[in-house]
Amino acid sequence: MDGSGNHYVWDMRSDPKNREFPILVVSSGNLGFEEAVEIARTFAELCQGTTAAEDLLFG
Repeated sequence: MDGSGNHYVWDMRSDPKNREFPILVVSSGNLGFEEAVEIARTFAELCQGTTAAEDLLFG
C-alpha cells in the first residue's frame, strides 16, 4: 500500500519479460484487475518513478 489506500500488484498473469513482471496500481476499494492500471514495467522503474497513483487511477 502506498499510504493513500492504493495497492501495488505484480501482474503475474503472463510470463515475465526479462525476468520482470509489470506492476499495477489499484485502489483498495476496488481490488479487481478490471480497474488496475500499469504504473511501471519493472520494480526498479516503480522505485525511481515520480507518477502519482491517484493521477493514473482518478485522472
